[in-house]
Formats: sequence, structure tokens, C-alpha cells
Amino acid sequence: MSGALLQNVGPSCYGVWTVGDSMRPRYDNGELVYADPDMPISVGRDMVVYTENEDGDEIAYLLNLAEMSDETLLFRTYMAPTKLIRIEREKVVKIHTVVAVAELFGGQGPSADRLGGLAGVMT
Repeated sequence: MSGALLQNVGPSCYGVWTVGDSMRPRYDNGELVYADPDMPISVGRDMVVYTENEDGDEIAYLLNLAEMSDETLLFRTYMAPTKLIRIEREKVVKIHTVVAVAELFGGQGPSADRLGGLAGVMT
């Protein structure tokens, strides 16, 4: 994903379709979200986390990073925010920060002027 409009993301930014309801109400099943492998990971941000199964196939998860240490990453979903999911760092193939649409375009989120006064009402 590249172009003159994209200001706050690296040249490797990409989109993924969500599958399932574990991140509702933040993300709906089938929603397109963007991830940037060049953006540093940080606690509190949503991440696309890649691991491998027993056959060596990559599996991607959309999770919120709750805590991290040198050995372990703890994640949560929005459906069960009190249940933490532990993934050992050695099991993580790669992890990419999810980028909000406003961040893609230089932090310019929708304004009330451009949306006819509906900004903040649309979900």
C-alpha cells in the first residue's frame, strides 16, 4: 500500500480481512484492517500476530497487546477483555501493529464538515 496520501505508515503497510467475532465490538467479521510491519509494537495497540502450526503453516491472529516481557506476550480480545492469551515470543513468527484509518492519512480523521455533521456518530 503506497501513495502520496499515505503519510504515517511504512511502505510495507498491508490490509487483512478479519474472520470471526473475537474482536467485536471493535472489529466486525469481514472488516478490512491495516497493519504496518515497520511501526513499533506497543502495549495497548491492536496487533496482527503470526505464529506457525505443527505443519509449519502461518496462522494470523488479530489481538490487543496487553503486556509484554522479554519472554512472553500477553494479549486480549475485545469479546473477553479479562481473559489474557499468553504467547511465548519464540512462538511468534512476526507481529505487526494495526493502523487506524486516520493514521494512514496523516492523522486526518473524519471531520464534521466533511461528513455533514455526522462525525462521531458513524461506527
